Amino acid sequence: MWQSFHERHADKPGFALVGVAIDALPDGARAFTEQSGCTFPMALDSRNLLNAILGVKTVTNAFLLDEEGRLRWQHLHGFRVQRPEMLAMAERVVEGDLEEFVANPGVAQESLQLESIRAELADNPDDTGFLVMLGEALSQEGRDDEALQTYERVIELDPENSTAHYARGSLLLALERKDDAVAAWRAGLEVDPMNFTLRKQIWMVQYPERFYPQIDMAFQVEQIKREGFPDLSKLPISIRRELGDHAEDDLHIDV
Repeated sequence: MWQSFHERHADKPGFALVGVAIDALPDGARAFTEQSGCTFPMALDSRNLLNAILGVKTVTNAFLLDEEGRLRWQHLHGFRVQRPEMLAMAERVVEGDLEEFVANPGVAQESLQLESIRAELADNPDDTGFLVMLGEALSQEGRDDEALQTYERVIELDPENSTAHYARGSLLLALERKDDAVAAWRAGLEVDPMNFTLRKQIWMVQYPERFYPQIDMAFQVEQIKREGFPDLSKLPISIRRELGDHAEDDLHIDV
């Protein structure tokens, strides 16, 4: 897509698009450039000097130099033209006022972790695996509302995604929204009733005395019976093994 961007703006006065390949093997970089069909200049950084000078640790990155060769703006990691917000920024650089853009580029630089995940999502924005990772990364940085929205997007795409249900409930609990957390985990159980991990989160919130300071396994055996599983032998082997030693009257498992 950078090639099409170059073709649209090649005749723009004062504009030049230059690519830099970070590759220790020149032949590999040259072959990739030829296969891609790009006609804008491509430089080779075989010694990884961009890392030493500008802190480049992964691709892709963007650097804006003015006509005097001064670095005026940069966006490290995840600057992919497939991301609509990045393409809009690039268009503003070419079509707008340089000083205005430098003062207000419109998209903030994020951490390496977030930029890397967003770069992966550029090709497939509905990849639930990367969306879960995005939610976790946002949560780690204290961007809880965005994280919750991301988990909700995963559940919309894949209602049976137990990881998203678990993570959403855990974040709600961390935000001291206990009832919402339990509701989130129950929503996960509706589509995955055999998910013992989700059940235990609910029990730990509702019956903390059964888990702290000691775990009451006998309670868990009785609780799972009350919740619709009177015949423990029909439970998945992973759950049966966890409960087996504490339910000898109901179940005998050879381990």
